[in-house]
Amino acid sequence: MTTTTTDIETDTIRPLREFVTGMTALVLLIPLAVTSTKGWIRRMGNKRWNALHRLVYVSSVLGLVHYWMSVKKDITEPAVFGLVFAALLPIVNPFGGAPVFLAMTADCSAELRKALATRVAIMVGNGMGAKAGSGLSTN
Repeated sequence: MTTTTTDIETDTIRPLREFVTGMTALVLLIPLAVTSTKGWIRRMGNKRWNALHRLVYVSSVLGLVHYWMSVKKDITEPAVFGLVFAALLPIVNPFGGAPVFLAMTADCSAELRKALATRVAIMVGNGMGAKAGSGLSTN
């Protein structure tokens, strides 16, 4: 039996990509865990501490990519998690999501933009509340 490039990619490269992506996300969380005390905030200063803790966004994206890559057939759940992350990012970090929101609503009035932002925030909050309140596991 001969091995093809597709077989090598399926057997070796894809699992390695998943592993490296997931481990990178995990390793990026280590300095955040170590520096999450009041003493570290004092030692580093607020500005540097906040800059370091922005790694959580990079780690979250890598975690989503890792999850997406590890799912074999039905990508519905990773897609939903990605959409929730994309919807919540402007709430947590309004300056990070503002360019995307403004680009998507470039033809809308300021009043309509405000109404859309409020609706999205309410819908995401309701969806997360329903998921948490249902007690259903995602596994």
